[in-house]
Formats: sequence, C-alpha cells, structure tokens
Amino acid sequence: MIDVGGWYNKAELKAKGDEIVKEAKLATRREAESYRAALDAQAQQEARSKGVENTEHIRGMNPITPQEEAEFAAYLDESFSWIPSAFEGYGDPNPDDFDGIIKDLAKVEGTFGGSQSSTKNGDLAWTEKAKSEIEEWKGVFAENLYNNLLLPLPTIQDNHGKIAHVLTEAMKGTQNIYNGQKRDISQLADDTIKQLKKCGTRDGDNTKLGLTVAACLMGVAAAALALPSGGTSVYVTGIVMASISSSTIITNATVKPGDGDIGGKTVNDVIKSMSDGMSRISTEVSEQEQKVVKVLSKNYEMLTGLRQLGNSSKKPTPISPMRPTIADSKNPSSGLKPEGPQ
Repeated sequence: MIDVGGWYNKAELKAKGDEIVKEAKLATRREAESYRAALDAQAQQEARSKGVENTEHIRGMNPITPQEEAEFAAYLDESFSWIPSAFEGYGDPNPDDFDGIIKDLAKVEGTFGGSQSSTKNGDLAWTEKAKSEIEEWKGVFAENLYNNLLLPLPTIQDNHGKIAHVLTEAMKGTQNIYNGQKRDISQLADDTIKQLKKCGTRDGDNTKLGLTVAACLMGVAAAALALPSGGTSVYVTGIVMASISSSTIITNATVKPGDGDIGGKTVNDVIKSMSDGMSRISTEVSEQEQKVVKVLSKNYEMLTGLRQLGNSSKKPTPISPMRPTIADSKNPSSGLKPEGPQ
C-alpha cells in the first residue's frame, strides 16, 4: 500500500487549482511588469546614446490604461479558468471507496481459506463428516452424492477461495493505482505552485527556474497462481488463474535526471509543463487500469468456460458440483434406501 499521508482529497485538489490560478495571475503580472521595465531600460539606453544625460523622465511614459487593465484581467481569467476543475477531477475515484469491497472480499477469501494467511471456515468441514456418514450406503443416490458432490467439493471450495483471493488482490491493486494518482497529482500541484512563485522574479540576470515533476511509474506483476488440485473426477482439478500483486501496482521510482525533467522560464512554460504532467499521470493510470481489466477478463473467460462445460457435460467442474437430477422420474425415491434386507 502506498503511503498517501499528506496528499490531497478532491476538495483540496480544487483548492490547489485555485491557488495555482492565483499564483499564475500574479506571476503573469510580474512578467508584464518586467517586460515594461525592459522597454523603459531600452528607451533610456537609446536616449543616453543620443546624448541625453537625464533619462528618468522616460521611465513609465506609457502607463496601462483602465481599458487595457480590464482586458488583461479578462485574458488571465480565461487563460487559467480550466485549472481548478482539472485538478478536482483527479480526486475520483476516491481510493478510500474501495475499503468496503476489499473487506467483503477478504471475508469471503478467509471463509474459503483462499490465501496462505487464512484458514478455511470450520463449517466447510461438513463434507468430510458426510462422507463417513454414507460409507455404508449403496445405490444410485449414494454413489452420485459421494462421487459428484462430496468427493470433489473440497477442491471446489479451494478454487473458490483462490478466486476470492485474486479478486481481493485486484481490488487492492486498483486502490493502489488511485492512491498513486492521488500522490502524483498532489505533488504536481505543489511543484507547480512552487515554480510559479519564481516566475517573473530575477536572480542576477537569469530568471529563476526549477519545476521538476516526478513521473507516475507503475507496473503490474502478473504471475500464475496454481490452485490445489484433488478429487477423482477428470473434470475436477485445480485451476490456474492470472494473478495481480497488489503490492507492486505502483512504485515510488522517479524519472532519472534529464529523462523527465520539465520546467520553464515563463508562466506559459510552467502551465504547459503542468498540463503535460497531468497527461502523463492520466496515461499511466489508464494503462494500469487496462492491465487489471485484462487479467480479470482472462479469468472471467476461463471461469465462464468451466461453467458452460459443467452445464453441457452434466459433470462436476473445478468450480461447481454436478447439478442434481432425478434418476428415475417414475420412481423418484429409487436409490434413496440402503440395499439389502430391510
């Protein structure tokens, strides 16, 4: 599980977006003031080259009119208005919303003993007791009950435990993906604000630089998960399911220097870098989602095939016992009594 302590929820991400807009507007005004100051300096230099000794009167000769100020403010509003809602959108899905289904799946997994750390529910041991109870019984019913239900059922139970385990890990992994998204978008917001505060300021002759956003590097570990086999039926064997390792969905790795560094001298550069960072996060999250979907789809196809096999063959499968049928519709009670003298 990723440590997401200190990262921002949906409302906080929107607030960070608002803060980015504020800093972007302030930085743009600083840039505009720097530009006008540069024009004044150029005009003063040209005047001195023409022999004008006192050039102070040249400074601020072209002030901004109220109309220009209004147009400039409207331009800033329009340019950055998309940012708060864009950051807010990364608050969904909320990783915490997966806690309930993970808890429920873990309970099912524990009931069936689906992982090494869980123990099968004692109530499921009734099959062993039932076997001993009907050992002296003979007849069609007893044989069918023993061979098609009691004998394969432990393997079927184990397989259901492994199915629950895979689903639990898939949900944990999916939650981890969105925790990674939460972590990276929060870091991107903070780094963007930090860089915008530097835009339009001077450090000697050079504009301060320095926005670096860590890329969202994720990987899904897909491994074969062998399920216990058992039973005498040729259909009832252990199944192998594609698995998801929830602990390795997201890594904390960062981009190597020079490989993913992004920044800019101007507000436009920083905002573009921020937008690129958001796109990279979205792309990586989408790719990891598709990997999880691919694994689950593969398992779904396998389990669906087993179910269809059971329906068509009328035999037990690794995930289901044989469906009961009446051996003799004219005499449904046939085979229900022990053979021999009554």
